[in-house]
Amino acid sequence: MTDEYVFPVPKGSYELLFEAILIEPGEDDDPSNGLFPVRYELTFINAENPYPRILKADKELIPPQEFLMHAEPAI
Repeated sequence: MTDEYVFPVPKGSYELLFEAILIEPGEDDDPSNGLFPVRYELTFINAENPYPRILKADKELIPPQEFLMHAEPAI
């Protein structure tokens, strides 16, 4: 990704759904380099007690036993 998008997110606790969706290559895309066009979608779901989980993954992903659930706001 080379583009940056900034949008406001109201204060609160959220579960974040991240999806990388493969899209059909266009005429100018070169799949021989191993790169494919992908659309990224982020969905913020308001949740008082967010619960981390991986809904779908390939066999190459090796997630940790426990997810980090504490962070500091960027601003």
